[in-house]
Amino acid sequence: MIAKKFVVAARPMGGLAKQDDFSLVEEELLNLCEGEILVRAEWFAVERFMLKRMEQIPIGAQMVGAQVARVIDSRCPDFPVGTQVVGFFGWRDLTVYRVPSRGMESYFSMYEIPDLKGLHCTHAIGACGLTGISGYFAIQKVFDPAPGETVVISTAAGATGSVAGQVAKIRGCKVIGLAGTDDKVAWLKSAGFDHAINYKNTDLDETLRLVAPNGVDCYFANNCQGGIVLMTVLKHMNSGGRIAYCTSNFNHGRNKQAVFDFETFVVKQIKMEAFVASRWIDEWFDTAEKIRDWILEGRIKVAETVKDGFESLPQAMMDLFSSGKCLGKMIVKA
Repeated sequence: MIAKKFVVAARPMGGLAKQDDFSLVEEELLNLCEGEILVRAEWFAVERFMLKRMEQIPIGAQMVGAQVARVIDSRCPDFPVGTQVVGFFGWRDLTVYRVPSRGMESYFSMYEIPDLKGLHCTHAIGACGLTGISGYFAIQKVFDPAPGETVVISTAAGATGSVAGQVAKIRGCKVIGLAGTDDKVAWLKSAGFDHAINYKNTDLDETLRLVAPNGVDCYFANNCQGGIVLMTVLKHMNSGGRIAYCTSNFNHGRNKQAVFDFETFVVKQIKMEAFVASRWIDEWFDTAEKIRDWILEGRIKVAETVKDGFESLPQAMMDLFSSGKCLGKMIVKA
């Protein structure tokens, strides 16, 4: 049997990927051994961290990433034919996978898709997967805010930021979302954010002064939003404020050498913490269920941008970093 997969053909230049950075190749699969399954991809998650991984993995190596897939052949009784799974199988249509021992399942290996109670299976790689759970942990674990605190979320209309902002609202916080288009601003308001700001066409400093007159307590620098946005929010942070950094892509490859206001940072005794969701891997599945229930209760609103066809994966990656072309989670249907 022949599988198709995307490999890295070239390093992204200027902090963004282009079509020529990917190559579609074929691979012959071996017959299944005892304990292995053969799965066919159904849905792919396209994540921002993948851009950074393209700079790290060898040229010719397969693109990484999670997918919802279905077992089409099995030599593992725990995963019979027809089972739907979530696996970190990468950008490929068919995968032979050796099932890990029970108790070793995680988002970064493979597991049977959780009970989503009627939600679409893409939620397992979106709001109830890596991106949504990262947003949940930013609020619940890194910030642990008190009711009434003011939380600012960058890239707030993305898959991670949108969940983080709504979790902060559930915690009783005042939530301000930053986004790059007016359509995203409108969506954030519909999702219950107290304020939403298009930082690209607004005087962010003046607007924060108006909507956060008592200062900012927590800033989720989602997707490592750096440069002028971080500097501006920092000016408005209260003493003892907290900043959380998530994902390894620092502002799409730019601002890596951005200046930083260390004086304000020190004088206000602000705490800055970077994190990845795997730190709380033991709580992964319980958290997925909690987010699922909040979605079903209408307390969290989810947006997805869906592309059709396996071969559209590179374009989906490019659109993910193009302002206005992705709202919420970027998903590709195989």
